[in-house]
Amino acid sequence: MQQSLFNLKALSYTLIFGSGLFFVSWAIAEDHIFLMIGVIIALTLISAHAVHIIGGRYLYLPLTILLTISAALLFYFIDPLAMQYIFIVASMFVYYATLIGITRMRHIGDDYLARGIYVAASMVAVFFAFTAVIGFHINFREIYHPLGIPVTIEMSVGLLMALFFAISSVTAYSYFYIITDNKSLAMLYSMVIGLGIAQIAWAMHFWPFRYLTTGVIALMFYYILWDLAQSNFLGILSKRRVLANFLFFGIVTITLLVTAQWDIIV
Repeated sequence: MQQSLFNLKALSYTLIFGSGLFFVSWAIAEDHIFLMIGVIIALTLISAHAVHIIGGRYLYLPLTILLTISAALLFYFIDPLAMQYIFIVASMFVYYATLIGITRMRHIGDDYLARGIYVAASMVAVFFAFTAVIGFHINFREIYHPLGIPVTIEMSVGLLMALFFAISSVTAYSYFYIITDNKSLAMLYSMVIGLGIAQIAWAMHFWPFRYLTTGVIALMFYYILWDLAQSNFLGILSKRRVLANFLFFGIVTITLLVTAQWDIIV
């Protein structure tokens, strides 16, 4: 069965998504926090409806929700207006690709193109989420004075680890559920990946890097663990594949560490 890469419903939802991101960026710039929250909630509900209409099942819901919320929150860290517009267009492309991948998996089933699109969208969503979370962990610090007493509110290391665990395990499970009939093993591997990434998040708390560099490194850790589990499910796990992944990870990590801006506190 042939399935086109153009889908009018997916395009319609994508345009709504892009419009919502524009309003989020405007609300953040004008410091309308409650409006921003309202738009994000509305976009999340619209994404849930899109998954139900296009995908026919809520298995794909974590990916679209993760992409929606993380893309919206990243506007806190994108200042130039031109860069915001570029980011909106890029996010719309990823969102549309996600819906197309979901559509193809619903109508075609075991389609390698659909699976590839879904995996690519998952990695982008995880990167957005990791970057947004670590960005808030590094930058978010509010001081209030209820009854004249200064109270500091910031993201704790425990919350950072919990969010990284949830992002990693839920996203991984939503994909493993598709490619294997062993649902309990899929759940186990997803939990292990989540725990591993949570430990990485704890280490990141002490790293002298900014959120973008940290988000990239976190994504690479996630990809290596995710690929090991996927390869095992698909029966393609080998020493050569594992060594190739670690070699690639090592080269990219060294490059990032050499070129990144270090913020060392003494």
